[in-house]
Amino acid sequence: MMSLVTFLPSKRTYKARKGQNLLQIARAARVIIPTRCHGQASCLMCKVKIEAGAVGPPTDKEKRKLSAGDLKEGIRLSCQTIVTDEPCTVRIPEDRLKSVVQRALERQHMDQDDW
Repeated sequence: MMSLVTFLPSKRTYKARKGQNLLQIARAARVIIPTRCHGQASCLMCKVKIEAGAVGPPTDKEKRKLSAGDLKEGIRLSCQTIVTDEPCTVRIPEDRLKSVVQRALERQHMDQDDW
């Protein structure tokens, strides 16, 4: 069975096989999800938010590493989250450094417009 996984904010959609984890699918789709532990659920860098659709239930590792509130809000570890045969939409949080630089550039641009 194949399902469609859409990654936000890139809006890239990829056909995935049931049983693959989101990190594997993102790599195949050339979508970057940061990680240091290579999918061992130890660095917690690969957090994503399930915005729509269905994925497999949280793994024991996720239950230990993530708060109940995070899980309830759809926050998951992409290295542990298994796709089902239903489509899903996954938001990858923006890199903090990238967002700081982008805001600084926007302020600089606005300041130039004031001249």
